[in-house]
Amino acid sequence: MKRAITAVLIVSSLAVTAQREDVGSFTSLLDRFQSPSGNILCEVHAFEDESTPRISSLTCTISQSNAKLPPKTINCEVGYFHMMARGKAIGDCTSANNFDPAIPVLPYGKVWQVGGFRCDATTVRVRCVNLDKHGFELSRARQILF
Repeated sequence: MKRAITAVLIVSSLAVTAQREDVGSFTSLLDRFQSPSGNILCEVHAFEDESTPRISSLTCTISQSNAKLPPKTINCEVGYFHMMARGKAIGDCTSANNFDPAIPVLPYGKVWQVGGFRCDATTVRVRCVNLDKHGFELSRARQILF
């Protein structure tokens, strides 16, 4: 019985390895949260392949804003803010809207940390920073990159 289980595990791991090699670099969702208002959604993804170590990125979108969003593009629906675990953050605009009420909520006053990122939520804003202390602050009133 132990040999059969071991064989299944080896075959399974080979299948995963082969699939990973066929795909090359891949993306996996590590974690995500939304603000209590449901207006801001943040997701951390990991990217890696055989030649590079795991690299994390954080993307936050804001669906409703009274402030001018980053440069408008055709079909712009939400503000899009992105950063890697190191380096500066960028802002943009996208038509993608991944909001889902089933996504876990980051309660006001709490901190969320994963993949080299730290975010906290207050009743006024969500603020996220990376390992280099770059990041963004998002609210209905304004979006700040730093």
